[in-house]
Amino acid sequence: MMSSVLFLLLFLASLGLILVGGIISLIMPFQESVVWGLLYLFVPFASLVFLVKFWHRKWVRKSFFMVLLGSFLMGFLSALAPSFTPQDEFATSEPYSSEYATAESTDSLPQAAVSPAAAAPVDQSTAFAMRSTLLLRPHSGLRQLLLKKTGL
Repeated sequence: MMSSVLFLLLFLASLGLILVGGIISLIMPFQESVVWGLLYLFVPFASLVFLVKFWHRKWVRKSFFMVLLGSFLMGFLSALAPSFTPQDEFATSEPYSSEYATAESTDSLPQAAVSPAAAAPVDQSTAFAMRSTLLLRPHSGLRQLLLKKTGL
């Protein structure tokens, strides 16, 4: 839980650095002149020309490093993102409630209510296909019933 909070805080900090640095770097060309501002917005690589030409200004350097630091932090967090994903709650939980069919509740059903395919023998290729389908949907209440009836 704590690692997820730390991940979220670092993500928001990196997003804030990118946004603030981007806004400052957008304001600086317009402070120089409207022409520089429009060039910065609409002409490719004009932002790099502005950055090189006005590098001696403190806020041009600061805004560049803010965006750079935020981007590196965001890249670092995206590389670590798989380790912060929450566990699948449905993979280990029981079926939802009694309104869904479970293996125990189908024992009291009439025989016609149980599918004949569930009682028929299953070859290995069909069993593999059924098992892989069931593993993709582990929260299905029907999962335990099919696993029990097919013997997988």
